Amino acid sequence: MEESVGKLWHRLITRAARRDYPAAIIQLSDIQWRLAPWLRALACDPSLGIEAASRRSIEIRRSLTQRIAGTGKVWPLAWRDQGVVRLPSELAVFPDPELNIDLYRWLAALASQMDTEFTISDKQDWVSYNRRAVNTLLQRYPGLKRLWRRLLDAYIPLRPSLETLTESEKQAEIYLREAISRPDVDLSQDMDMDRLAVLHPVLLWLSWSEMTDETPQPVEDAEDEEEVSKQGGKSKNKRHRKGEYAEDPDGRSGLMAFRLESMFSWTEYIPLDRTTDDADKKDAERASEDLDVITISRRRETQASKLRFDLDLPPAAHDDIHLGPGVPMPEWDYRKQRLVQDYCRVQPMITRQQGELPLPENLHIRARRVRHQFEQLLPERTWLKAQPDGSELDLDAWLQGQADMRTGNFRGTNNWYKDLRPKRRDLATLLLADLSLSTDAHVDDDSKVIDAIREAVFIFNEALSGIGDRFAIQGFSSKRRSHVRINWVKGFEDENIARVRGRIAAMEPGYYTRMGAAIRYATQCLLTEPAERRLLLLLTDGKPNDLDIYEGRYGIEDTRHALQEASQSGIKTFCITIDEEANQYLPWLFGHNGFVYVRQIRELSEKLTAMYARLAA
Repeated sequence: MEESVGKLWHRLITRAARRDYPAAIIQLSDIQWRLAPWLRALACDPSLGIEAASRRSIEIRRSLTQRIAGTGKVWPLAWRDQGVVRLPSELAVFPDPELNIDLYRWLAALASQMDTEFTISDKQDWVSYNRRAVNTLLQRYPGLKRLWRRLLDAYIPLRPSLETLTESEKQAEIYLREAISRPDVDLSQDMDMDRLAVLHPVLLWLSWSEMTDETPQPVEDAEDEEEVSKQGGKSKNKRHRKGEYAEDPDGRSGLMAFRLESMFSWTEYIPLDRTTDDADKKDAERASEDLDVITISRRRETQASKLRFDLDLPPAAHDDIHLGPGVPMPEWDYRKQRLVQDYCRVQPMITRQQGELPLPENLHIRARRVRHQFEQLLPERTWLKAQPDGSELDLDAWLQGQADMRTGNFRGTNNWYKDLRPKRRDLATLLLADLSLSTDAHVDDDSKVIDAIREAVFIFNEALSGIGDRFAIQGFSSKRRSHVRINWVKGFEDENIARVRGRIAAMEPGYYTRMGAAIRYATQCLLTEPAERRLLLLLTDGKPNDLDIYEGRYGIEDTRHALQEASQSGIKTFCITIDEEANQYLPWLFGHNGFVYVRQIRELSEKLTAMYARLAA
């Protein structure tokens, strides 16, 4: 009975203390793809990104109801640091969802005017800094005044009522409202920051970026990073958290609890953290989701011993056949804004299992149906006139030849025939398949992602071989920058379709996804083909990543630069992906019309061939 009454009371008091509107909540993940182009266009900075931030804890004056409920301590604030705009992971400030979307747009637009990074040392100038940014934004883009006025009219009534404040707090609130409403007018007086700090934060402005001046210690051993990657300890929660460093205990200070009967025993102090060593990884991950500030130890030693095996690379005797010493490739470093030459090394190779295989029985019907569909797309046949041989006599050419002989202008060529031949599609296509370790994941109890990729490549090979289009197939994976593996499945000149089937069947999951180097190598291969049009199809299940620094923004920026190089060379690029988070980064790489997301992995082969038919038409 007590527990039921307690739960009821908790729900009632929490609901009464709320100052937001859960029914109108908007998630950043739902509109991030719309905000990113908006932010970059206003800032004129194509490298500026958006990331989710957790709510920040702020010490302000709370109502009695909020103090009883224990709420009102955290707020959805936005800020900008290190070239990234941090927006709240969710907003429910207004009762109207459209106003919450407008607030996201306004915060992104305001962040675009923050040219210099706004650190904690600027906290005293927080009001004037935001007022200057608002004034600059509205002068530079007058069309945003309607958006600003709409948000302002809805936000001011939500701030604390003047009747509920003390006299000093009332003066500070009036000062703050004037600062918000009239950013282009000089304020009549200066206000102490301590008097403003107890008031509710201004959700129409950016907060200060509370970044420490200390630089995080780099990872000394790359193998530790690799081990963490293998263990899958990455949190699924994408929101940004504040971090801080703390020194480890030296063992010579602090309280020690003991029982009196143990006074005559002696022992050596051991700095063993039972909550770290004995806690289950899932429990630690669940606990981290509730933390807004995460404290990191500076000590590099591990808290427990681990037995490790190096199973990354197979023995050399069982590896695929290397096709040469490797090809040096550049890589784009967005931090230095330059292309680092010969930074990566691509290793072209071919499988040792080169036996000839028939098409699997379960794919016969699908391959026949797709090939029949592709045959409908073949260019129509046309008459080629004035040929040295052909199926019919070309009367026009024959009459012209007879007239030339009678007038003495005959050139000695008897091109008097015509022939009905199909037009050849002047197109070269390269299919680049992602063979990273993630393709080893199970789709169901009987199949994996790599099985669906093999089926799609099988169907693609059968369909294009039947209509005579020139194409090649490559698979790629990587392990750091010096080992980017390119598996040649089919070259442009390979005609033995049974041998190609054997190489497709031998495709296996590799390591990681250094996408930029693989795209640059595929671009070089396509440029050697004498075709009027060139098409690069990328088949992948995730975003660019590798063991070294090639992850996050670094990998995405390098991949984007590689795609721009391909586009400048006249190559059309398109991506088919099964990654659920594709909308977060693929529009930045391929554009909104340059990729397709396959929800059902069983439909991968149909989507691949359908996209090729549309792009090749």
